[in-house]
Amino acid sequence: MKESEANVLEEFNELYSELLRFKNKEDFKKFGFSVGGPYNDWLKKVKRLKNNPNSKKLLEKGFVAGELESLGIAYAASKGKETSLTKFFNEIFSQGLK
Repeated sequence: MKESEANVLEEFNELYSELLRFKNKEDFKKFGFSVGGPYNDWLKKVKRLKNNPNSKKLLEKGFVAGELESLGIAYAASKGKETSLTKFFNEIFSQGLK
């Protein structure tokens, strides 16, 4: 795997871990990804990753960067609670990131 492709996987993993750390914080439950809020930068980073041409290499792991965005939005909507959708994405990511 080329360095830039490895970086995409590393960046995905870092963003995923970051989401799991902040999803239950009170300020995330209150503000979600609102503009000017503390977590809007995370969403911007995921969108940049999603638009990175090398992000297609994530398909080899069984997911795409847009699914991380969907997981974040699902956690914002559920105020950090697990739902069938969040469990689905977490299962895909945990298998692919092994």
